[in-house]
Amino acid sequence: MEKKKALLLLTGGRSVPDMLVIKYLHPDVAFNITTAQGLKDANNLKEFSRSHFQCDIEVLPTIDPFDEQQIKERCVEVLSREPDAEWIMHFTGSPKVVGIYAHDIARERSIPLLFLNTGGEQVVSLIKD
Repeated sequence: MEKKKALLLLTGGRSVPDMLVIKYLHPDVAFNITTAQGLKDANNLKEFSRSHFQCDIEVLPTIDPFDEQQIKERCVEVLSREPDAEWIMHFTGSPKVVGIYAHDIARERSIPLLFLNTGGEQVVSLIKD
């Protein structure tokens, strides 16, 4: 039996990289951790993903992008909702400090942490290929 594919998006602004990840990964479940500034874009991404990729994204309550404990706890909370899934995390559009804190959680759990280098036209997977 194939594992469920789960995607954790860390966002805060531009949604194009997130759309590309959703389009090509086709996750079974997707969650979005975002900031108050990124909430409007997160909701727009949710609607776009539902209509174009048949992917429902759950947008979680916003985080303070400078609160390390809150960010890490929210990541762990989301990951625990699908403990048997094959997880991938993506942080290209998030504030960089959010990506730094998420990196710690991804490293602890050996989860791929994707960054799209849009200028270099490449996907960089930190932690694990």
